[in-house]
Amino acid sequence: GLISGLHAGSVVLRASTAGNSDYTAASVTQTITINRGPQTLTVSPSTNVMLASSTLALTATTSATGGRGGLITYGIINGTGSATVTSGGMITAIGAGTVTFMASTLGDSDYTPASSSRLITISKGPQTLTITSLSATVVGGTLAVSYTTTATVSNGGAVSYHLVSGSGSATIDAVSGMLTGTRAGTVQLEVTSQGDTNYNGATAVQTITIGRGTPTLSLLPLPPVQISVGETTVVTAVSMPPLLGGIPSSGAITYSIISGDASATINPNTGLVTATAAGDIVVQATQSADVNYYSPIPSSLTISISKGAQRLMITSANIMSLGGLLTVTTSSTALGGGGSVSYTLISIGGIATIDTSNLISAI
Repeated sequence: GLISGLHAGSVVLRASTAGNSDYTAASVTQTITINRGPQTLTVSPSTNVMLASSTLALTATTSATGGRGGLITYGIINGTGSATVTSGGMITAIGAGTVTFMASTLGDSDYTPASSSRLITISKGPQTLTITSLSATVVGGTLAVSYTTTATVSNGGAVSYHLVSGSGSATIDAVSGMLTGTRAGTVQLEVTSQGDTNYNGATAVQTITIGRGTPTLSLLPLPPVQISVGETTVVTAVSMPPLLGGIPSSGAITYSIISGDASATINPNTGLVTATAAGDIVVQATQSADVNYYSPIPSSLTISISKGAQRLMITSANIMSLGGLLTVTTSSTALGGGGSVSYTLISIGGIATIDTSNLISAI
């Protein structure tokens, strides 16, 4: 007489007897109401901790048998943390803190509603920084440092930049990440995230190679430059590093005349130009390379040399006797001679003649 309820509703219980030798047959009925039964939801696995931006799949099962009990749904109640959950129970942790995972069913015709909850703690997650910018620049060159982070639900925290000394040297803006090479060699770049409420801090390291730069060479004085034969002037080469205020090149500067060298001479070390003949000359300055810089493009300057002034001096005697002879001689301040000299006599009371061989005869 043990009755097992299978479905909610009503059943009629009938009891009967066939009687015996002393009693007649008899029967009786009773209506029995079967109410909906309770059910229990069990969530598995038992995990209750997550890291920010990680996922966790939880599944609720019911004690209801025969596939009954009603549709099970999932939800998240945000607390100090935050998360989302799919209809299949896949949780994605967003913000560090605590959230409550809820599994519930409204029940069905045979089972009453049920629910189950679990408190989940979301801790700060790890992040990885990756430097994505180039790993090389030159002396005087700049490099904008860039990076990526695996942080997704937030930016992972403020990032700062700094350099560790190596065989070269550079400067870097700690906020913007703009790197400027100052000496050839290598330096170690470190990009550091402070972390935030959802992620721990992280550091990425990259070796930066700083190659040689190229300075700019120019010549002073500025054109136009003009001197006369017999005069001198000094040309000066100015080597400018590519970075304003950067270290200067130590390469040796050499001067030469590349055009019109018959009109002047130049000291290859000092740049002293001496004009020897009229005409135009082209002076060129070159600079050798050093550990930080390549040789720059040579710089040239045109100098115009005009005719120089000369002074004549009569070096022969200024007294002679009547009937005597005197050979006239002269000298000039002109280098290498200032041209042929011709002579004439102007009478101021005396009388004399001069022939083509510069011989004066007193009459």
